[in-house]
Amino acid sequence: MKQLVRMPRSRGQIARKGILQVAILSAAMLMPPMLHAEDLAEIFAKAQRNDPAIREAEANMMATLEQQPQARANLLPQIGFNGSFQTGTSDGINTDQLGTTSSIQETDSDTTSWSISLDQTLFNADQWRRLRRADKASAQSQIDYEAAKQDLIVRVAEAYFDV
Repeated sequence: MKQLVRMPRSRGQIARKGILQVAILSAAMLMPPMLHAEDLAEIFAKAQRNDPAIREAEANMMATLEQQPQARANLLPQIGFNGSFQTGTSDGINTDQLGTTSSIQETDSDTTSWSISLDQTLFNADQWRRLRRADKASAQSQIDYEAAKQDLIVRVAEAYFDV
């Protein structure tokens, strides 16, 4: 029966092994983070920020939601303010028929005026219909946005699991 005899390592072999370990460790640390695996939630968050279809649906929803306050504003009281200030100066000389000066006049006048108006429509059916249409359009735009979001979820999940 043969016995294995281990030979003692030389200092050169130990140094080369240490240098090799340091080189492998350095290369592993310097590798780009491309190997980082992303989970489904991270990918969906990125897709939600960058997908043109969801961004379009969100922009349409935000524009449509703005119709509600505009339609409601027509039903609220309308207040107006108007003001003016006018100043004037006139000089004059009064003469009689013989051409003699009888008096010298100087007139200064200041005029200030202002007004405040408050108008409230008692009933306007068209304004109420416009408000109802705006409410329905807002609800529909929110539904469209949620549908686009669901579509994005399906597309992201299919792409994630098909890899």
